[in-house]
Order: sequence, then C-alpha cells, then structure tokens
Amino acid sequence: MIRIVRVMLRRRRGTALLVLALSVIASAAAAAVPLYTGAAARAVTAAQVADAAPQELSIARTILLTPGGFPGRPAPPAADKLAPQLPYQPGFTTVGGLLVGGQLGGSDTSPGKSVWLAYRSGVCAHVRMLSGRCIAGAGEAIVPQSAGLRPGSETGFAAGTLSQGGFRADGDPIRLTVVGVYAIGDLTGAYGAGRSFTGVPQPDEEPEENVPAVFATLETVGATPFGTAFQTTDLIADGVDFTDDAGLRALAAEEETLAEENGYDVSTALPDLLDRIAAERAGLDRSVQVAAVPLLLLTMVVLYLAVSSSTVRRRTESGLAGLRGVPGFTRWWLSAAETLLPALAAAPIGLAAGWFGVRLLGAWTLPGGDGPRLTWGVAATVGAAIVTVAALAGTAVAQASRGPIAAQLRGTPARAHTVLIGLAEVCAVLAAVAAGYQITAEDQPGGLALLAPLLIAVAAGLVARRVTGPIAERLGRWGLRRGRVNRAMAAFVIARRPTHSRLLALLVVLFGTGGFAVAATTAGAWARAERAQLDVGAAEVWSLPTTTAGDLRNAVHDADPSGRYAMAVAMLPDKRFRVLAVDAGRFCHVGYWSADAQVSQDQACASLTASGSGPLPIIVTQPPPDRVAAGADSVAVTEVAQVAVLPRLGTSGGLIDLGGLPAATPVRQAQVWLAEGTPELIRSGLRVQGLTPLATMTADQVADRLDSSGPALALRFYLVACLAAVVLGVTGVLVVGAAEHDEIGRVMRALRIQGMRSRSVPRQVAGGYAVLVVAAALIGALVAALAWRTARAVVPMVADEGFAPATPLLPVRPGLLAAALLGQVVILLLTSLVVATVLRRAVEGEPR
Repeated sequence: MIRIVRVMLRRRRGTALLVLALSVIASAAAAAVPLYTGAAARAVTAAQVADAAPQELSIARTILLTPGGFPGRPAPPAADKLAPQLPYQPGFTTVGGLLVGGQLGGSDTSPGKSVWLAYRSGVCAHVRMLSGRCIAGAGEAIVPQSAGLRPGSETGFAAGTLSQGGFRADGDPIRLTVVGVYAIGDLTGAYGAGRSFTGVPQPDEEPEENVPAVFATLETVGATPFGTAFQTTDLIADGVDFTDDAGLRALAAEEETLAEENGYDVSTALPDLLDRIAAERAGLDRSVQVAAVPLLLLTMVVLYLAVSSSTVRRRTESGLAGLRGVPGFTRWWLSAAETLLPALAAAPIGLAAGWFGVRLLGAWTLPGGDGPRLTWGVAATVGAAIVTVAALAGTAVAQASRGPIAAQLRGTPARAHTVLIGLAEVCAVLAAVAAGYQITAEDQPGGLALLAPLLIAVAAGLVARRVTGPIAERLGRWGLRRGRVNRAMAAFVIARRPTHSRLLALLVVLFGTGGFAVAATTAGAWARAERAQLDVGAAEVWSLPTTTAGDLRNAVHDADPSGRYAMAVAMLPDKRFRVLAVDAGRFCHVGYWSADAQVSQDQACASLTASGSGPLPIIVTQPPPDRVAAGADSVAVTEVAQVAVLPRLGTSGGLIDLGGLPAATPVRQAQVWLAEGTPELIRSGLRVQGLTPLATMTADQVADRLDSSGPALALRFYLVACLAAVVLGVTGVLVVGAAEHDEIGRVMRALRIQGMRSRSVPRQVAGGYAVLVVAAALIGALVAALAWRTARAVVPMVADEGFAPATPLLPVRPGLLAAALLGQVVILLLTSLVVATVLRRAVEGEPR
C-alpha cells in the first residue's frame, strides 16, 4: 500500500503540492499568532517601561529621623543611624540617601534659598556637571544652576524649617565649599525615584513645594545639626522582568506591609505601570487572535474545496476499487493519503515560514524589538493546526467519496446534505445578527462580538451564494434570447456549477474582511493622531520656569506679534479642579481642538475672552466650582460651555482666558504652545524674551509612542493577515479552475465542433470568473461598509483609560480602501485570465 501511495503522490504532484502549500499557510498563520503576540507584548512592555514615570519604576522608603536634644541644640545622632539601609531585591538597584531641609546662603539681613542638603549614593554618575567637578570629600557640595554660585565659592547651610513667622534654624550653620554646578541629568529619570528635589511633579504636593537639592557626602550631611531628617532607601527597577506581573505585585504589597510594621513611609506607583502593561497585553492577545481567524478560515475553506474537488474527479477509481472488494477504510486511506501526508510534511515548513514572516513583519511594526521566539507553545499551536487540516482533509475525502459504487463508477458527485447545509447557513446568519446586537447592547462588547466583522462577511457570502444561481440562470436565458452566446454561457456556468457559487462566497468574505481591516487600520491611525494632539494641546509645547501671568503673556506677544504661532499657557494650582489658562485670542491659531466637540473652536475662543470685572468664562467637561485657585488668591468663574474633552486636560478640567488673570499672578507651571510650522525666527524671539524651555514635547512624539501601543500593533497584524488572504483568493480561483477543467473542457470542445470560435473559449471562461470577482468585490465593499457601521466599536483604538476619540461612522480614508479593493480585483482577474488561457490551449490541443 505504501508503494501505491508513493505512485499516487508522484502521479498527482499538483494536488499534493497544492495541499502542501495550503497546509503551510495554515500552520504558518497558526504559528504567527503566538510568535507575533510574544514579540509585540515584549515591545509593548518595553515601550511602557520607557515612558513610565519615575514613581512607577521605583519603590521609595522614607524614614523620619529625630536625633533628640533641646530645641535649637539637637544632639548629634549616632553614625550608624544615619547610614541608609540597602536591602537587595533581584532586578532592582538600591539607592540610599539622607535629606536635611534648610536654607543655603542665608544671613541675618536676608533670607537664604530653600534647599535640601542631600546625600544620595551614586549621584556623581547621574548628574551632568556644568562646571567644576563632583563631590569627593567632607565639606564639599555641588549646587544646582539656580543657586547662582560658582565653583570655589564658600557658602553656608542652616538646617531648619520655614513657617509664617520666618525661618527657624535647628542649629548653627555649616560651611560648604562649592566644587561644582550641576544640571538635573538623570535625576528626573528612574534614578531620582520621583523625589521632590528632582523637579518631578508630586501627586500630593503643590509645584512650589519642590525645592532643589545641594548634594554632599554622607559625612557632611550627617554632621549638620538638624531637628528632623529623612533617611531614604529607593529600589530602582533597572533589570526587572516586567512580564512577572504576580511577582512584582507581591513585592509592592510586601513593601507596604513592612512599612506598616516598622513605622516608615513607602511610596510606589509600580502597580499602576503593571496595570497598564496588563491592559496592553490583554488587548493585544485578544486582537491578534481574532485577526488570525479570517486567514485560518479562508485557508480551511480553500483546502476543503481543493481536496473535495480532487476526490470527486477520482470517484471512478474509488468505484473500481470497491467493485473489486477493497474495504471502505482502505479506499478512504488511498484517497486521503495524498492529502494527509503533505499536510503532515507542512508542519516544519509552516513553522519556519511563520517565524520568518513574523520576523519580516516585526521589522516594520516592531522596530528595535528582539524578534520572535520559538517555544513549545508555538510548536503545539502548529501541531493543532496540522491536526485540524488533516481532519478537514480526511472529512472532505470521506464526503466526496461516499455513495453507492454504481454512482462512483459513473463519476457523479455525492448528494449534498441539503438540510444540514441549510441549517449551517441559517446558524451563520443568526450568529452575525447576534454579534451585531451584542455590539449595540453592550458598552464594551466581547466574546462573539469580536468576530462580528467576519461573521457579517460570512453571512453575506452565504446569502450571495444562494441568490447568485437563480440570477445567473435568468441572465443566461436572457443572453440566449438575444444571441449573446458568450455572456449566456458564462452565466450558465456560474448558475450550474456549485464550485463557482462557493468561490463567490469565499471571495465575498475575502473582500469584506480585507475592506474592514483597511478601514480599521486607517481609523486607528487617525484616532491615535487625534489623541496625541489633544494630549499635548499643540504641535509643540515648551515647559518654562516660574514666572507671572503678565510677564509670560507679554513676552510671547513680543516674540510673535501676529499671534499665529505662539501662545502663552498656564496650569493653575487648583487641586480640586484642573484649570488651564490659555490666551483666548491665539488659541484658535495654535491649539488643537476635538473634532467631536459640540462647540467649535472659533466659538470656544469667542466665549472664553474675558470682558469686564465679572467672573471669568470657563469651558468645562464637568460642572466647575464657583472659584478656582490662581496663585495665592482665587478667581470666580462661570460656565459658558461644556464639552466632552479638552486639550491637555482630557475629560476632566476647564479652560479660561489667561488674559483675565491679574498680571502679577504667579505661574509655576508656565508653558508656551507653538503651532505647526512655527518659524525659527519666532523660536529665537521667545528665547530672546527669556523663555528658555526646560523641556519640550511634540504631538508627533506622543503619536509615535501611541503607534507602539498594543492596539496599533494588533491592527497592523490584522491588516497584513487580511490582505495576505488575497493569496487564498488566487488559490481558490485556481482550485475551481482545476476542478472544472475537464468538464468545461468537454463542453467547450463540443461547442467548437459545432462551430464556436476559438476566442470564445477564454471569453466565456474569463467572463464567468470576471463576473464572480467583480460581483464579489461590489458585495464585499458593501459588506465592509455594513460591518464598519455595525462593528466599528470592536476596533481597538487605545488600551489605557484615557480619552478615546469617537470612531467615525464612515471610513477615514475611502481612497485607500478603494485602492486596496481594486488591487485585489486586478490580481484575481489576472488569475482568471490565466485559467481561461490554460483551458483554451487544452481545448485547441484536442483534435476536432
């Protein structure tokens, strides 16, 4: 029997190679899901860690030290009590420190500058020296640039507290020798652990409470007479495996427990980072798995068509074997072996193809990633896909070869299970309806709703398959009555060949899912760009040092008199209600505005402009308080409009006019917003006015960060998977052409004998396929539009809890959608022309 199977494989290489290719596609698609998911999850995790706040990458312990003694004359603490604890945790770097608050350079006649005298281990490796050198011995210090001191100068530091009655020293001041001036450097990163002296905004403190640090050695800080000091121990995550979600959460909980037991404070936002990573990974896993379903489904359908049509063409052989007494299982094995063996051989090839394909896709979607990793889980997935392919092929052989031996000898196809097929089609339509209802009934649809685009396409394909036959039959009769033989014959082939109606259903699913994938990908890109613009507020934002509202506004006006490129902005220090003060006269030219806002940007600018001495107009996302804090005082506000989202503030806060604030109002979170295409002359003018940015942020930078998020990566995989399915469409056309080759060839040869022209053969065949392709494209476009209107809510836009722009009702880029569908149509039409040409040569090669 093995020899017979070998002969069959050699004689029917075409069928074996086709099954091998389809099995490779199925196994490659199955392997691509875990391979891409793993690589994308690692890339998403790395992106989240890179963008994390310092508090999210550290666990900060703070111990209050009180040395005792009399007020004003504290007793010197023991040296062992000053040294910070340095516990070890795998993947973390422990940074110890000691903080003493006080004033630098004060005297009896003038107050000094509020600073922290700080020791922090490894500080010299994490600050950028502007002049001088870093600390090396006792009595030496490095100061920030804002201190106004130079290397080599002497200054004094007195520990104490600042109250309404003035500064109260804890003891005699100490002398410090300034050996260097530093810039913040890495202090704002993970190394600083978000401590207040790094300048990183604190969640529970006002901006003015952030004071700079003067760094010195532990001996210097410990020798300072102080009433209170803070011993700090920070665990910095610099080698942590952030995929170990449970382990990191357990560590954070353990630190909280230790803090309660030992009476010190611990602060960390590590669980917040883990929550974001988990949300990104969960959405990515779900979306990639759903994205692979259309490709796998189309592969299985084409495989079933190929195997069943090949078996039907050999029904006579099966009948002869049965007539000679060969058992039914043996006949099934002889027919199925030429498909099962290539399917099994496809496993390693498909695994390698999936790995290579994900590597190529990762070069586009995951720049800088570490690529796919082969695991036993990937191998198990490929094995499951191959088992499914083998089972499907075996079922197709059994279905196509069943029936009486007499019917097999005549070569007539097996009778279809009409009732079962009808029930399956009804169930598919009901599933599509149920998925659509679930989307409309739930705020966050899941489960069956995630497959709604595919189910709608499948239901439409099955309905089109049912109605195509009667319509084609009538068109064929109409063509015969009018003497249009070629059109009539093409219509009759579509009407009377079941493989053509199956091909139509396949192509409808292909065009429908491909169109939806293009619409989803373009809408996702638009939503991320919209989100980035609203998160930043303008094309570019400069963060500035503390100033006053009047000085900030006047400086920007002097640098940009036209008002088209630069705008002064200030975040007010109100803890209850976030308020952003913008220059209303320039906001329409510089700031971004939501496309879904109920109030236009021009109306917003007009309504924000303050007039008179009454309450300031405010545009809010929720009801505001009667007054909001603005420096030491507060200002009255009155609501003039309410919108869903505001630039920079998101879904919580309000906008007022900066010009309505008193000119002397202190602004500690000052900003300058720049419009897109701001000339360099304007930027230089801003710097000349003293507006030198401490940090900058652009909408493009935020958009790039969002483009590396889980939803963006999942949508790209979805697009590639659906558009790659055009290969299956081409294969389907070739399979149907091969299945009908002999029968249609006999018909065409008979018509040629009766005088039909030679060129009519390709016209009839290619015309029939062209009608199928064009009809499927038109139906598929309508299906894509219907699926987008119904199921656009399942498209992942953003994974976090921030603002998600409303998904547009119509495709964002219809031209790109049309181009993608047209490209698929052209490829399939060219394939149809090849099938027609092959058939013409076969007909002409036979003697007449």
